Amino acid sequence: MNDLLKKIVTNVKAALDQTSYAVKDKVDILLQKPTLSIEDLAVFIATHPEASFKTRELLGLRFTTYEVKMGRLTMKLDTKGGTVGNILELHVGSPEETLFQFHSYKNNKATDKPLRLPHELNELVQ
Repeated sequence: MNDLLKKIVTNVKAALDQTSYAVKDKVDILLQKPTLSIEDLAVFIATHPEASFKTRELLGLRFTTYEVKMGRLTMKLDTKGGTVGNILELHVGSPEETLFQFHSYKNNKATDKPLRLPHELNELVQ
């Protein structure tokens, strides 16, 4: 019984540690000043010298997918129209976590207003 109690206490402590780190990260993001807009981030991805892209036409509309890998981060942008036309989706993340994502069909965010982005992402783009 004593071993079971020790395992439970250890698991609860580990869960609290993970939760406190996650809360701290969110608070840090909320306290920093807005820096980049979704459009700024999209232009950065689309015009990055190491960006790979694939364009396809469907029903007379042009869709382009851009992808940039920087270290362990991957940035992916899907657009309809010209170079940065309409932003359909934007995703920035690593294999372990998603730093930022935008879906035009889900989000009501204005793409030209500055956002609070994770510090790691701000450092890469600035």
